[in-house]
Amino acid sequence: MDWNGIAQARAIQLRPELAAPAKPVKKPAKPEPESSAINAANGETNTADANKNGSDSQPPIIKPIAEKVPNNLDISKYAYDPATESCNADMMMVGDSVTSGTSDAIQAAFPNAFIDGLPNRQLPQAVDVYQQDTAAGHSGSVVVFGLGTNGVISNEQEVQQLIDLTGGKPTYFITIRMPYPWQENNNNTMLREAAKKNKNVGIIDWHGYSEGHSEYLNDDGIHPNMTGAYAYATMIRQAVCGQ
Repeated sequence: MDWNGIAQARAIQLRPELAAPAKPVKKPAKPEPESSAINAANGETNTADANKNGSDSQPPIIKPIAEKVPNNLDISKYAYDPATESCNADMMMVGDSVTSGTSDAIQAAFPNAFIDGLPNRQLPQAVDVYQQDTAAGHSGSVVVFGLGTNGVISNEQEVQQLIDLTGGKPTYFITIRMPYPWQENNNNTMLREAAKKNKNVGIIDWHGYSEGHSEYLNDDGIHPNMTGAYAYATMIRQAVCGQ
């Protein structure tokens, strides 16, 4: 005996609606992302969806990284090679023992640079040095001075003499770090004041860059060690090439 059939017939007698054909069940629509729904309501296009198969975004703009950038520094002339972490700028640099001690790292960062660093060199002496170097054909398109650790800069005119020699080229001065606050503050102030008065002059702030990084310095608190030399060169490269 078909008990299932008897039970089904009895159920239909009690509830006739069970005999009606079942209505098809609609598959729920895939939920639309909230941002798309909002944009659609506002008549806007979801650019993220529109750009899934391609992007029209522009590459990031590279800018020099420094406390103050010379107003005529055009880094589009230079190319950065991430494989070697180097920049092809024909930089000229005149400095003291900090420059000479970091020259290998700087040269690696700037293969085309001319670097003249000498221990015990004072800022006023750099006037003759710069003239001799340029006369020998070592005039770069951007100039960097790393001076001030071997004596107090007496007045801004000493700095201005160097600025005038560059003939308006993009020029940077690098601030100093020393364990002698009076000399450090005086010289860094002189450099910054001169930069304020000359649009083509910028400031690379080694004092700020090395703040809190005792691992950059030798025991004298002045000269960078190997780690500091790499940081020093990187800082200069970022100021000249933007990366």
